[in-house]
Amino acid sequence: MAQTPCLFVNEGETLDYLASEDKLAGDVVVIGSDCHIVARAIDYSENALGAVHNGKLWDVPQKAEVIAAGTKVYWDADGDPYDGTAGSGAATATAGDNVLMGTAAPVQPNDTAATAADDCYVRIVRPDHGLNVATLAGSMTADDITGSDAVLSITGEAGSGGAGGTVPIAGGAGDTDEAGGATSLTGGAGNGTGDGGTSSVVGGTGGATGDGGAVALTGGTPGATSGTGGAVAIAGGGSAAGTNYAGGATSLTGGAGKGTGAGGANAIAGGAGGVTGAGGAITITGGAGGSTSGANGTVAITGGVSASTGNIAGGATSVTGGAGKGSAAGGASSVVGGAGGTTGAGGAVALTGGAGGATSGTGGAVTITGGAGTNGDADGGAVTITGGALEGSGANGAVNIAADKATTVTIGYASGVLKIVGLPTSDPSVANQVWSDSSVLTLSAG
Repeated sequence: MAQTPCLFVNEGETLDYLASEDKLAGDVVVIGSDCHIVARAIDYSENALGAVHNGKLWDVPQKAEVIAAGTKVYWDADGDPYDGTAGSGAATATAGDNVLMGTAAPVQPNDTAATAADDCYVRIVRPDHGLNVATLAGSMTADDITGSDAVLSITGEAGSGGAGGTVPIAGGAGDTDEAGGATSLTGGAGNGTGDGGTSSVVGGTGGATGDGGAVALTGGTPGATSGTGGAVAIAGGGSAAGTNYAGGATSLTGGAGKGTGAGGANAIAGGAGGVTGAGGAITITGGAGGSTSGANGTVAITGGVSASTGNIAGGATSVTGGAGKGSAAGGASSVVGGAGGTTGAGGAVALTGGAGGATSGTGGAVTITGGAGTNGDADGGAVTITGGALEGSGANGAVNIAADKATTVTIGYASGVLKIVGLPTSDPSVANQVWSDSSVLTLSAG
């Protein structure tokens, strides 16, 4: 099958240009995302068709600035030329919203390698092809992509009757037992006292009635026959300074609700186990203190505080073991104080009701309740409070109930059974200690 042949037009030194107003030879015009220089005067009232030069070496009116050889030069359509009418347009080395024209030539009109701020013109080299590419059809291979403007945008194709196009960023595949290539999203380095650039991963805005786009951070899938799934790590930046600088914080915050809508939830869930594998654990650990001093980081889980001035309860916090399946027990919930150092005490565990309001309000109660039996003749869950076991010649840990306050202590429940075991059967001679005198509870006089 024969191709349809192409038709030769011209050598391409000039390009046809349809003007929308009168133009002088040498005027700069912006066409799409590129700019050109008018080849000859155009009288729009007689014929709008003219020509613009493609490529070559040009002296272009410049702003009052220094432009070095090899610098990218841009056209500012509203710029002020050094020796010309303010706002009539001028060349500049500042990208901003300006249009790339070319590159500053090795030798400038002043016979040096850079213009001076009081030079009228900058000499630029314009290649004989477009400088700003708006669209690349198909695939592109490159070593580096660097923005020549203030913003480098990579955008998926707009949907036409369907979803918008995706933008995948993927590291290269590894070869013969080598790791795949990493992908990095890194904010630019700050200069002097400037902060580093922010990196944002933001789901797309929903349509009029659509949900906002989700953001998913997912570790890679392991190999087909073995290998662990890829980890996902979110870590605040470590300080590069010499001393006394805090590491960067990390925050997971649900989106703010609007009107009567609830705020967005935060969910941290361990991965589901395989057919016979355990579910993934979740660990929240405060940061380690410094090598020579500094307290270890605390972990705080706090219910939300309402922004309203009305009578709104604070947000609850829950630690709940997972539900069991079949005849298996539900998952345990543990609050365990940290192990002590070589000679240090173990960490305490405190369950404390919330403080009452500033002007009134009862302090919050603390309730420890065994789980209710839910089927047939099932027993309720036991509640056990036990002092820690001794080691060597140390004493077992004490259990104290209202040891430091004058208060009422109630033990027993309706028709329940109260058992006190392990009582001494002879007077211990310790004031107020309970002992069993022939099965009669007795307080020792000391």
